[in-house]
Amino acid sequence: MEKIELSHYTLEQKLDRILQLLKVRAFTKSIEPKFQNPITISLILNSNFGVTDDDEVEYITKILLDDGHIEPDKSGITGLYSITREGQKFADEVGYEKGRIDIDNKREIDRLTIKSLRRSKTSLWISILALIISALALLFDKIF
Repeated sequence: MEKIELSHYTLEQKLDRILQLLKVRAFTKSIEPKFQNPITISLILNSNFGVTDDDEVEYITKILLDDGHIEPDKSGITGLYSITREGQKFADEVGYEKGRIDIDNKREIDRLTIKSLRRSKTSLWISILALIISALALLFDKIF
């Protein structure tokens, strides 16, 4: 019976790692222009996460291409990609993992804000009711 091992890394962690390694490759090429290190996305995923599934490699590559963070390498080697300026900026400033965490935090803040507003609304109605009762008590006190 074949043992199936599932990766415990998130998609966001894989995407961030690819961008980091492609940044290192771009930096190395800027120092030594003749440097040609054929780091493919498939190689990165296999060596870092044990991913050998071609469909997952294709899916992750498509995400990075569609987001504009990578582009086919100018060398013309199939499966070789370079990080774009936008990809470098994204990896430095945000990254996929931090973006996901920010979204989760925003959802939690929204949930707590709504809860707080409900509590504030109840407090408002209680205050209005107390004001009305006070006004009526004052009015009846003057009349009687």
